Amino acid sequence: MKSGKVSCPRVYHKTPEKLSAYWLKRKTLGAFINPYDRDGAYKAQVEVLIVLGVNKWYSFKTIIEKLPLIMTAMKSPTHGNVWDAFVNKQKIPRNGRMPRGSKDLDGRVMQNFMLLQRITGNHPYGLKLQQAHACVDIKYVPFGEEPAIFNGQIKGRVGTYWYRLNTNFGSQEEVQPFNNRKSKHI
Repeated sequence: MKSGKVSCPRVYHKTPEKLSAYWLKRKTLGAFINPYDRDGAYKAQVEVLIVLGVNKWYSFKTIIEKLPLIMTAMKSPTHGNVWDAFVNKQKIPRNGRMPRGSKDLDGRVMQNFMLLQRITGNHPYGLKLQQAHACVDIKYVPFGEEPAIFNGQIKGRVGTYWYRLNTNFGSQEEVQPFNNRKSKHI
């Protein structure tokens, strides 16, 4: 509880009932559906990848151009819409200094994608994606290379990040997010 406000505990997974309803809806529609129900940055970032097209790589630039369109359509209780809330999020100084992990707008979007890769541990932000047999893959690709085929060395090479919503899994157990910047699967 912060400053007198009651906060709900974070739920990283879908309950069996909600998961069953999700799969029924997904089967009925015949398309991938965003497993995040609550309007916010995580839902919006997954939604951008859905709107652009699943299983395809998109540059950070492409994503950051589309993100405000998705986020302004989502409601925020404090700022009217999620984009305004995300952009105007206040960094709270601790002991007179900004927290070490404070990031600009681009840094927070990148960090959220990395958090969506977490499917284990105390804070598995990507668990709902895993339950939907999907994950966010991240690939750092040197300029001039094709993201869909690049699989080489990245050390010392200048490039940009590419993202995709990977839905090519047959079961929850198969889901394994990819991130070549970490030189391993997450």
